[in-house]
Amino acid sequence: MKKYKSLLFDLDGTITDSSEGIINSIIYALDKMGVTVTDKSILKKFVGPPLMDSYKKYYGFTDAESEMGLKLFREYFAVKGIFENRLFDGMDILLKDLYDAGYQLLLATSKPVHFANQVLEYFNIKQYFSYVSACPIDESNTTKIDIIRKAMDNTSTADKSKIIMIGDTSFDVNGAKICGIDSLGVLYGTDDADEMKNATYLAKDIDEIRNILL
Repeated sequence: MKKYKSLLFDLDGTITDSSEGIINSIIYALDKMGVTVTDKSILKKFVGPPLMDSYKKYYGFTDAESEMGLKLFREYFAVKGIFENRLFDGMDILLKDLYDAGYQLLLATSKPVHFANQVLEYFNIKQYFSYVSACPIDESNTTKIDIIRKAMDNTSTADKSKIIMIGDTSFDVNGAKICGIDSLGVLYGTDDADEMKNATYLAKDIDEIRNILL
């Protein structure tokens, strides 16, 4: 196993199980827009990727409708949904151990930056991260590739072979590949091995992340 120096972590579905809060926020937004949710399983696919993309992909929303959906989503999420969330069991210990082992940890998330920081502070893990690369509040013109590249620009190494992206969606894995770095796809967030097929490594649980990196 090669030794990495900088670890880029996704947030939703990787560090935290935020599915309850995100799904409840989406249901709230869709209800306000007169859309009845008949298949809640689709809403699980909203956890992780940019919301604007998901609204368009799964509900055929226009740009304007997606922006309205995003605004309504945040009405619920900012007050309640953000706290309908939990750390995956053992994640806080893993982050501390990686930090203590000398890795540089950076966050690379599609969540708006102020929400991302709020989550890190709420779970008392912000001290492990040297940089937070996230979306601006309106998520405008920002892709996961942009977020990964921004994180890479703030790593302590210019050697791409020493950087790895850790996430639970194809946005993380494929974004890492386009950016020229390795990826570690976690399966406990999505449980979709096919979505992780391009990952350099796969981990079914936090113990496997530990074994790969430590």
